[in-house]
Amino acid sequence: EEERECLLRCDVIVALQDNEAKMLKELVPEREVIVLGHSSGRILERPEKYVVPNRVLMVGSGNPLNRRGLGMFVREAWPGVLASVPTAQLRVAGAVGEALAKGAPNSIALGVVDDLESEYRRACVVVNPVDLGTGLKIKTIECLSYGKALVTTASGVEGIPACNFEPFVVADDWTAFGRDVVEILRNDSRRRALEKAALRYARTYLSEEYVFRDFRTRLNQCVQRSLL
Repeated sequence: EEERECLLRCDVIVALQDNEAKMLKELVPEREVIVLGHSSGRILERPEKYVVPNRVLMVGSGNPLNRRGLGMFVREAWPGVLASVPTAQLRVAGAVGEALAKGAPNSIALGVVDDLESEYRRACVVVNPVDLGTGLKIKTIECLSYGKALVTTASGVEGIPACNFEPFVVADDWTAFGRDVVEILRNDSRRRALEKAALRYARTYLSEEYVFRDFRTRLNQCVQRSLL
């Protein structure tokens, strides 16, 4: 009741993702609700020319959900990856690397890196193993804007616009997660197809023109109304 009372003071309510917009519209059906997501900013072209074979990248802050996801991936999926691709290497950028188990095979915690773009460029596949939590996954958007092959969970793509093609791989469980990583490491055609789809997705759904279209339209309407 308190939230509804506060929201009724507004003419327009801004949500960050579609499921939030639906919830807000149910709470205050008499108000306009628009979605203002997160744009990708810079989109990286031709990423495949820099790829280092069998390199896997995870990027994240040190929050508990990222740490949990990394731990689950290393315990449940990474052994299967190494069994199929013994030369695979996991590189973990950001404070989440502090959760990397000591002695985890073929893995390295990079800490906070100065040149994150270079890490993305050289990655053969990027993983976002966060399997819990709500909200928009900024690292997923960042990965797609770099045009990288991404393996993630259903939670890892929560809040981003749906499309009618495959810009990333969503694994149903940890066994499937590892298997999907292996497929991309072994199959250059599969990797390139995902890279191409990621860039297509970023240009279409993560551009400023797409993300800000409703917000800009509403602002322009307000400006025109104020000039009357």
